Amino acid sequence: MGEGGLTVATALGVPLGTWIGRTDWRLTMWLVTGLGAAAFAGLAALLRELPQPAAALTLRERLAPLADRRVVGAAATTFLIFVAFQTTYIYYTVATRPATGGSQDRLTLLLLVSGVAAVAGSQLGGRLVDAWGPRVVVLSALAAYVAVAAAAPWTLRTMPTALAASVVTPVIGWALAVAQITRITSIAPANAPVLVSLSSSATYLGMAAAGGTGSLALELFGDRWFLLAGAGIAVLALGVAGATTAHGVPLEGPHQVRVREDSSQPLGGSPR
Repeated sequence: MGEGGLTVATALGVPLGTWIGRTDWRLTMWLVTGLGAAAFAGLAALLRELPQPAAALTLRERLAPLADRRVVGAAATTFLIFVAFQTTYIYYTVATRPATGGSQDRLTLLLLVSGVAAVAGSQLGGRLVDAWGPRVVVLSALAAYVAVAAAAPWTLRTMPTALAASVVTPVIGWALAVAQITRITSIAPANAPVLVSLSSSATYLGMAAAGGTGSLALELFGDRWFLLAGAGIAVLALGVAGATTAHGVPLEGPHQVRVREDSSQPLGGSPR
């Protein structure tokens, strides 16, 4: 549900904000304020009381899964994936300027297509993981993303090829994100909520770091060739993923991380 909500929000929010803010960026901020107020009112009126965990986890217990190198490997892969993806996406206006010619309408179209494709990628990722398992999906999708990202300095030069890239890239990226969630929760299903929280932390750290890597790449390589930085980081992610997943060995092993042996119930949620 979390991945689905995030991808739908991306599909609608990014192009809508871009289109509304084309005359005055403050209008986008007011839209966010209004939507936030509406969400708060809806939660206050409709959200039922939620059951609390049997006992609150300490910080030590929340970080305990990092003692398992499989968890560290999965989180590191997620971090690098989002650095690679967001290094380009944060600067998408710059990256696609040759195709859009500076037109906000064309940029909005590219973002809308990208968002819809992200929703499709999230759904496709779940089906592929069910069929092939997370390891195959992660490695295959990363290899495909490296190829797509490496081609970006050429595919984002014209509107037709930019539209095609705006479909293929997010489908691969969000299928990969779903596979990564499955990968990390499969390590210790009983502790899935804690593992998902670590994966989410890696995701947002990657997004934050990408602003800096994208800016540095722009400074060093210029408006066109900075796109290759994302491909290079994706190669590093592929290497980490390959080194931290063993072919033929179940992700769910006999030495699962336990953060609270005396918990009388799961912390909530379940792996895919």
